[in-house]
Amino acid sequence: MSTLVEQLIQSEAHKSIFESAVRQLPLPVCAAFGSSSSPQPVAFSDTGRVLSTKDSEGVRAQFPQSVAASGNAVLASAGASGAKVQGKRVAVLFSGGPAAGGHNVVCGLKRVLGPGNTLFGVKAGPKGLLKGSLFEITDANVDFILNTGGFDFLGSDRTKIKSAEQFAQVRETCIRHNLDAIVVVGGDDSNTNAAVLAESLFTGVKADGSGVQVIGVPKTIDGDLQVGDLLSISFGFDTATRIYSEMVGNILQDTSSSLKYWHFVKLMGRSASHVALEVA
Repeated sequence: MSTLVEQLIQSEAHKSIFESAVRQLPLPVCAAFGSSSSPQPVAFSDTGRVLSTKDSEGVRAQFPQSVAASGNAVLASAGASGAKVQGKRVAVLFSGGPAAGGHNVVCGLKRVLGPGNTLFGVKAGPKGLLKGSLFEITDANVDFILNTGGFDFLGSDRTKIKSAEQFAQVRETCIRHNLDAIVVVGGDDSNTNAAVLAESLFTGVKADGSGVQVIGVPKTIDGDLQVGDLLSISFGFDTATRIYSEMVGNILQDTSSSLKYWHFVKLMGRSASHVALEVA
């Protein structure tokens, strides 16, 4: 009996009326990338603006190849890219805590890469990258996860990649799967991981001596991954705070009919709780 119930639950998982309806909604995309049905790659141009921080020299010393190549320049969209890219092999992974929007990053990557390129999912975050736990993401996968959930499609963890042995494991994964790029979807710790990986994989991975690109996608519901006017907020924050504020509002309504009770609401957040401020 229990086995039958388990099979029934499994067969009905993620097939609620709500989830089925949100899958029919278009994929939200930035205007620069075109339409939701067929997002397009864009070219970038140098804005002439350079990012600098109080520890710029320390960063340059830690990431000499990355800084030399990018010049810490801020780029802007220069319209649709005319170049047709084929044969690229890209891996995407989630890192850190879950946030709404993670699945749509995967959907966007799959659609913008198109049929001439391959997108791999990394199971269980950075730990899966070390183990080489990759699988090819299909159009059917994308249709199923569109506009849904947080990070459950790939899973996530908080492994820090910092030892020589770990860097060697990642390099081996890149070689085994012939990767051209790795996309890390995560918060500040995860994007630090991405920066360190980018420097480690900058050269000497492929047979011709070239490396593997590492791209960080800013995600955190804490709202503490900001870069002035360039990155006002990371995805996940708006959804989380709207849901929290609805819950707090419901409790507030309830207090008027239960006057003898005090309600204390504890919200997550790091050193500065942007979440608590936004919900309030």
